[in-house]
Amino acid sequence: MKILITEIFMKNLPKEKKGIILEKVDSFINELQKNNNEIKNIPNSYSVRKIKGNDKIFKFRVDISNRVLFTFASKVVNIRDSFKVENSLIILDYCNHDNQIKRAKHLKINVSYFNIDKDEIFEELIDKNYKTYSYSPNEVITRIVDNKTLLKLIKEDEKNAIYYLNEEQEECLRPNLNPLFLFGSAGSGKTTVGVNKIYSLYKGQTINIGYFTYSKLLMNEIKLMFEYICSQNGKSDFNSDVNFNYLSKYLYNSSNKIRPIKFSDFKNWFYDSANRNSKVKQLSIDVFDIYKEIRGIIKGLVGINWMPYIEFKKTEYCIDTLEYLQNKEFATFNNHVFSLNTNVDIIKKILKDNKIENKLNIFYDLEKMQIKIEEEIISQKLIDKNIYLNLPNEYSIYSKGDRTIIYDIAFKYQEWLAKNNLYDENDVTRIVLKSLKDSKIKKYDFILIDEIQDLTEIQIYLMYKLVNNPLNILFSGDFNQTINPTFFNTTRIESLFFSNAYDKFYKKVLEINYRSCSDIVDLSNKIANLRIEKLYKNKRNDCIEKSIRESTSKPFLLNQCEYSKRKLLEMVKDRHYVAILVCDEGDKVQLKHEYGIEESVFTLSEIKGIEKDYIICLNIVSKYKEKWNDIFNGIIYDNHSLYRYYFNMLYVAVTRAREYICFYEDEDDLTLYEEIKEHIQNINTFNENELKFDYVSDDDDYFKEGQYLESKEKYEQAIFQYKKSKSKNISHCIKRCEALLLKEKGKYSEAGAKLLKLKEYILASECYIEVENYTKLLKCYVLSNKPYELIISEFKELGVDPVQIAFQKDTKELWTKQFYHLYENHIETKINKNKQNIDYINETLKILKKRYEN
Repeated sequence: MKILITEIFMKNLPKEKKGIILEKVDSFINELQKNNNEIKNIPNSYSVRKIKGNDKIFKFRVDISNRVLFTFASKVVNIRDSFKVENSLIILDYCNHDNQIKRAKHLKINVSYFNIDKDEIFEELIDKNYKTYSYSPNEVITRIVDNKTLLKLIKEDEKNAIYYLNEEQEECLRPNLNPLFLFGSAGSGKTTVGVNKIYSLYKGQTINIGYFTYSKLLMNEIKLMFEYICSQNGKSDFNSDVNFNYLSKYLYNSSNKIRPIKFSDFKNWFYDSANRNSKVKQLSIDVFDIYKEIRGIIKGLVGINWMPYIEFKKTEYCIDTLEYLQNKEFATFNNHVFSLNTNVDIIKKILKDNKIENKLNIFYDLEKMQIKIEEEIISQKLIDKNIYLNLPNEYSIYSKGDRTIIYDIAFKYQEWLAKNNLYDENDVTRIVLKSLKDSKIKKYDFILIDEIQDLTEIQIYLMYKLVNNPLNILFSGDFNQTINPTFFNTTRIESLFFSNAYDKFYKKVLEINYRSCSDIVDLSNKIANLRIEKLYKNKRNDCIEKSIRESTSKPFLLNQCEYSKRKLLEMVKDRHYVAILVCDEGDKVQLKHEYGIEESVFTLSEIKGIEKDYIICLNIVSKYKEKWNDIFNGIIYDNHSLYRYYFNMLYVAVTRAREYICFYEDEDDLTLYEEIKEHIQNINTFNENELKFDYVSDDDDYFKEGQYLESKEKYEQAIFQYKKSKSKNISHCIKRCEALLLKEKGKYSEAGAKLLKLKEYILASECYIEVENYTKLLKCYVLSNKPYELIISEFKELGVDPVQIAFQKDTKELWTKQFYHLYENHIETKINKNKQNIDYINETLKILKKRYEN
């Protein structure tokens, strides 16, 4: 049975009674199921009653002072048919005496005559409060569970639950809406739409589906969500095949195990080599921003109109082709060479629609050009220097002088890679493109790409080529969250299709924000409006959000004062729901040095994918005071892309918060705060209650927050949370995170050994795969009780025989004996099966012989 549970209900549950109430809800659901939703047959102990004056809402009794409100899908007008058919139960709200008095006062109901000690008066009060209540799934955040997972999901406050899709989200699942760019703000449910899109394809036909994202974490989350949706609907036996991929692993597996180097490697090389140059030292550009320019533009760009600059020799093409290209101005001619101004697919489409002599010869030449272009895209390590230096401002934010120095750094960086037989992810992407061109890699029938703003252009081009029909693609992302090292623009995605002669490209914007309260959404909308006003409006990227969460409090701006600053930062020490957000790693180190604070401190890059009830933004504006002054003084020199980056950083900071934000700045005269003054409240001096730091966390809070941060691969922050908890197995959790930190740093053998000792066999196996230690890998698989068939299957993918490995080992080791036992059972099963087949064959032969003799 599908059950819908509103976030209002979950939020109103008192922590100390949560378990008791949920068990009662679970018991009530079981009674409903036993009685086919016939309320009159429910035991009297639940005291089920209808709200007087509202025949759509019911309540049942948890105990003398607690009630749960519910309804059925059949009584909701605008709910989808699938829920009506099942007549799903909808848990609406939790009520107790105190919150009903508050609600009554809010609704201006006279409560002076209510005696809250009397049960019937309490019932009457609920009736008055909910007389006009109407539930709409499009306006209330609602989760979908079943009676098997109800207690688990809510007890653990599962952050990756499946949500009911509102109308604008449901619209995105239409089968004829391809290719689609799904644009949405943080908290708009893009990932939920994505997983439902995958399921809608999976259940409907035999199809190979590929899901891609840059983040391993997001891939794991959506995979779990997909498996949950399948289990909810009892669907797991379709012929469709769904592959979940995160990009670096996909590139590794598709390039004969070439591991791309990371930013940390580039950073070490830069400080060891490139930074010694006097011109490089004059650059007032952070190493991360240099890396961003090289990764996103110099190495990541395919070319203007998705076509690299190539000079074609006239002598290699027939006169009909040259005349056609010149007459139509599809090419620019210069002596013995020419270059194309228009993509080949566009030229072919126009040529096809026109009557012209020798059309076949021209088509043949265009195919030759297309092959050469593909070869150039694959082989081109860096774009041509002159092209880079003359790129329009929307491509690169730097002056021609800075670009010259950055290109020289990129050139030396590429030389270093080649000399040491190393590859970065753009290089590996091109290697995979070559394998794809040679038909060594399978294509998909449909591809969904999540958080596309994190991919470089050459990686997006790979995704485009990976699908059999490029129309069967769903791109999902948020241009306003582009703070990673990549060049990204939604217009470029659209032009990829148009330049290849596809005239369809749908765009959908999800405007409803599910994450943040209305005060925070109002602020983010003000920031969006300022960006439009001060820079430009891009209809493809800019939208105004709508919040469906209630107001809590306007964001705070705490006035400068060393005492207030110190007290504010100390709030993270006993409040798990608070995070301090700084601009970069240097600010993080400084915070530790000056205030001794390490826990719950995130940089803007680290905070992506994390949600917190309370965010403290420390010097998010002060850090770039000069840039903000340029923006508000109108001195932007047409570098809109550069200045949008600062708006994006502020947007990411604001949208991490669910309930509260507090800004603190060390700099004075920040014009931005004057511009947003209607959406913030100034606090003169630190005051715990005024700033809404009401709740002090307990052991359980810290433990759950540690689990949450560990699941998000924020191991350092998770360790801090675990250390504050006195729950059981804390030592084990801390040691596991410490080992995973080693894994993150590339110390796979050391991490694997520690995880193996902790009996974290699956995590250890991931480390041993990285270093190709197949003996330890087999040991992990055996000790984790992985089935023999699965062990064989996974080792087959690695090109290794596990039986040979086991036979080479000392048989005294316990795990090898376990493997021999698995192997023995496997062989015995095979023998028995073969024996049965032989017996069947002999029996059949006897029957046939008798027939022949007769």
